[in-house]
Amino acid sequence: MKKRNYFSLYLVFLIFLTLLLFAKPFIGIADNGDYSRVIQPFGFIMDNVPRFYYALEDFHLSTVNNQQAFLTSIKNIIALKLENQSDYSTTQSFFIKTAMLGNYFAKLVFHKDAAVFDIRFLGLTYIIFYSIGLYLFNQKSNFQKPQLKIVQLLLTLFMFCDVGYLVYFHSFYGEAAILVSFFLIVGFVSWMIHDEEEKKLPVLLFFISSIIFVGAKVANTPVGVLLALFSLLFLFVRKEKLSRVLIIGGAATILLFSVISYIQAPTWMKKLNNYNTIFYGVLKDSPSPEQDLRDMGINEKYNILDDTNGSTGFVDVYSDELTKGVYEKASYVDVLKFYVTHPKRFIEKLEVSADNSVFLRPSYLSNFEKKDSEESLLFTERFSLWENLRKKTVGFAFYIIVIYSFAYLAVLTHKLYLFIRSKNKDYQLLIKLAANLLLLCTAAGQFIIPIIGNGEADLQKHMFLFTICFDLMILIGLLWLLDRLVLKKLRNKYVYGCVAGVLVITLLLNLSFTKSDDTLSIGDTITMGQYKNKPLEWTVIDINDEKGVLLWLKDTIHVEAFDKSDESLAQNESNYGSNYWENSDLRRWLNKDFLSSFSENEKEMINETKLKHILPYHLLEQKMGGDRPFNWTSIVPYVDQNYNRAYFDYSYDKVFLLDVEQLKKYVYNHKISTVKTNRTSGDKEEYWLRTPYYYSKSMTRTVGKDGFVYHKHSNTADIGIAPAIYLNKNSPLLK
Repeated sequence: MKKRNYFSLYLVFLIFLTLLLFAKPFIGIADNGDYSRVIQPFGFIMDNVPRFYYALEDFHLSTVNNQQAFLTSIKNIIALKLENQSDYSTTQSFFIKTAMLGNYFAKLVFHKDAAVFDIRFLGLTYIIFYSIGLYLFNQKSNFQKPQLKIVQLLLTLFMFCDVGYLVYFHSFYGEAAILVSFFLIVGFVSWMIHDEEEKKLPVLLFFISSIIFVGAKVANTPVGVLLALFSLLFLFVRKEKLSRVLIIGGAATILLFSVISYIQAPTWMKKLNNYNTIFYGVLKDSPSPEQDLRDMGINEKYNILDDTNGSTGFVDVYSDELTKGVYEKASYVDVLKFYVTHPKRFIEKLEVSADNSVFLRPSYLSNFEKKDSEESLLFTERFSLWENLRKKTVGFAFYIIVIYSFAYLAVLTHKLYLFIRSKNKDYQLLIKLAANLLLLCTAAGQFIIPIIGNGEADLQKHMFLFTICFDLMILIGLLWLLDRLVLKKLRNKYVYGCVAGVLVITLLLNLSFTKSDDTLSIGDTITMGQYKNKPLEWTVIDINDEKGVLLWLKDTIHVEAFDKSDESLAQNESNYGSNYWENSDLRRWLNKDFLSSFSENEKEMINETKLKHILPYHLLEQKMGGDRPFNWTSIVPYVDQNYNRAYFDYSYDKVFLLDVEQLKKYVYNHKISTVKTNRTSGDKEEYWLRTPYYYSKSMTRTVGKDGFVYHKHSNTADIGIAPAIYLNKNSPLLK
């Protein structure tokens, strides 16, 4: 009966994950350029689909087809001898080859083209193994209150079956292999801890999962050392000779594999990461880049590269000059020493890391295929409440992480102290505490390693392992509290006291922001003009002595393309509109059609303003200043990160859209919500900014329904408009 119940628990995860991931339309993650180095050695042919903008379901193979002999196809899948052009190897190949075999057999059975690989077979492979890890984690847990089993199950489904995690399964990113192997490790550790029969199978599977985990990404190799040391603790509870040999041999294997994996990382990858660590990490947003270079023993002449990303082509990051002049002078250890001796800068970088860790999936990679949605960079909201909750912590995520981690450490330290003082040592308890300490150490290491090892480049994706660890720490902490909480012992007066305290603090905070006079203030609402016979309400977001009072429309008024067609392109070129503000259809509409909604007196109150705006890469010949490409991020606190150095020109307008700098400076910094609603429907609506995405002719920045900054093709027609104007300070409306 128990075995049947256990199998039912496994089916819960298997079915739930399958339904979420396989429901129509297809969801996955678009390629950012990393796919090729992973799948090229397996014979995949890269499809000519725009990177970043669309996910892919089908991939083509050059080494498998229906005309081949059966054994030849199997050999080409399992042991293909093809040159590895990027010299990159990863243990996620285990999952990919398993999926390729499943795809091949299914295509033969159903008489389909075996040369087409359906990535859903990879998703199913990950689901099968992921379900094993989740099942063991839930099935092997012990609580003082048995009813908490169902609470653990629900929390696990809510947090770790969030679609933000699952969409990686339909991709060739190493994050999927990391997530699956991580939970296999957690599951097998749980099995070993509670295994009274001292079976060899969970020990063997633990070491296999650990090797897959360590080899999934080079950044995981330090965790391999911790796993090897942790595994030796099982010598305290495993007395059988063969088990002890297996543990010692397995620990040595993981340790050796970790060292070899780190050493054999491709040279090109090491150089690229080193470049990003220094120029897009240490020197990014630095107030003194020349001094920083001197502190690391690097010639200050390289300060011209500060704030640049190695992937953008700004310079040849693989050149001998940079190798000798930079990389050989400043290793990762030197970078760590720099941050240790500059703690304020280090904390600033960790705050950036914390805010980037709130995303489960990258905010710059689409989840849908082009055939299902022509709109680029579209993200699925299917079962993503946990990720949406995490995203609300931007701005104070660092403090949550630090406070919770120290609380977690304090509890572990107290329990270890009690263990040391106990007369009868429970070594199973010691292993449990060590497992939690390993989890905390892994989280701490992965909180630091991305910024040390690759700067701020692709930071959202590089924080993935930390995010998994921290989420698991949250889950374990919640379950621990619930298991020990006895509601009957809580006196009502304490509850009432806490509630009263919260109400008093809230009241005081509200009073502190209450205006004491009738002076115009940031956040005030002004009614001016009308659109479609309905008055327009504006929010005051800045008061400037020279430009006037900056008003921003409270709700979006209309949906319109930023620019319907780029007239500068040839007829045979793909045309998604232009992202150049000055020539855009939306600029003309705002300053003609929309402006006509105001009376003549109101028009006279609106100042024509000189506006700076960022230029995309193809219009640099008309720049009026700047010396850098404009860096991209979706997180509003950092969205203007190198705005003052980016290529730009000017325009003069009465009505305009905010740019990223104004959004951050006048909206976010004034604690005004970046989320807009359609004034007709009341629904949340994405809206345009006037800032282009630098590396595209057509992509223009938008603010999504969640308040984060994204980008869309300029001819996308269903994006809202939130105009802004500068009102003369002497306007009667302001009296």
